Amino acid sequence: MIFFITNKYRKRFNRYSDDFIFKKIIIVSLKSLFFASFPNCLHFHKAIPYKFTLFIIFLLGGCQEKSNIISEYMNIYPDISGKRIEFPVNLRVINNIVAPDDLLTSGKKIVCTGDMDCSPCVLRLIEIEEYIKCNKNLLKDIEVIYIAKGEESEYFSYQIQQTQFSFPIYKDSCSSFLTKNGLENYNKDVFFINANNEIVLVGAPFKNPMLQDMYKNLIFEK
Repeated sequence: MIFFITNKYRKRFNRYSDDFIFKKIIIVSLKSLFFASFPNCLHFHKAIPYKFTLFIIFLLGGCQEKSNIISEYMNIYPDISGKRIEFPVNLRVINNIVAPDDLLTSGKKIVCTGDMDCSPCVLRLIEIEEYIKCNKNLLKDIEVIYIAKGEESEYFSYQIQQTQFSFPIYKDSCSSFLTKNGLENYNKDVFFINANNEIVLVGAPFKNPMLQDMYKNLIFEK
């Protein structure tokens, strides 16, 4: 049904690509359709796969400015979009990185959250490292950090000792970062934080070209 709607109205939508109201009608209609399909879902973004959500947003984006596309995407996260982030003082780096004292409080940052007791979390660390290596110039003024909650498993400790990760891994035994910022439902997510420590984008860009494009726009944004 969704594809029927998008195919039927795509030409008409492109014809009125400058009409923001028309775009909102289509987007709201699609969201309503999803809510009808998932009436018991408390978190809209958890019910819809990333790739499909992004496909719909870019399909309907037409001639929108890229900043508007990001705004439309962040409408999926109304509870945390623009939320100002605070970093607890008890966070400490557990790998071989010397982090500046002001690293958490200044500049743009990519903040990744996860656990210290699961194999997928180690794989995420490797993904982050690969992303940094492939985007050295892009990320030269951007801090990338990983905040790990819980207690370290032997496997996790072994991997961070054996692998020379180029970004700081912060230990957060009490999940104070997530609790302090009301992010309990985003305990394995990735955030782009602006210079004012506000969340402006959610989602892992490591293997997602569409999100990578959004991250680039935010990084170059003055």
